[in-house]
Amino acid sequence: MRITAPVIIALAAVTLSGCVTIVAPASTQAPPTPTPTVSATPDDGVLVECEGELVIDQPGEYAVGGDCEALSVQGQGIEVRIGDVGTVTINGDDNEIEASAVDLVQISGQSNEITATDVGTLDIRGDRNEAEFSADLGSLVIAGNDNEVGANAIGQTSDSGDRNRVTGR
Repeated sequence: MRITAPVIIALAAVTLSGCVTIVAPASTQAPPTPTPTVSATPDDGVLVECEGELVIDQPGEYAVGGDCEALSVQGQGIEVRIGDVGTVTINGDDNEIEASAVDLVQISGQSNEITATDVGTLDIRGDRNEAEFSADLGSLVIAGNDNEVGANAIGQTSDSGDRNRVTGR
């Protein structure tokens, strides 16, 4: 049967034509819509831009730029340098944060460190955390043991743990 060759060629042409992708010119493509939360990955002290909220959940060193309302560090072995930020939340162990001014710091975990210039409120829920502020600390809540907090002056303090060291200069 000689009719099979043209049928096979026609079927192949129809099948192949379904595999063609048409790409619009770059000028007509809409830019991607930014999302309010960015999940960063490490790259030897990579600069990460923040617009709104930033979640870092991979070990490594990060320098954060931009206008950051909230920084969330989730995991362990994460080091972050950031300027002014509304809220810093640390959930995990063995993390280090260096910041300028922070409205609220919340720590849930063990052996975390934070240094900052000025902090409004510090809330620690864990053990062996260290916080050092070069200016005043508005208020402090500790629910854990063996934590160390130092600031120029410390406002209202609630300590429901054991062996916590709180010092004002």
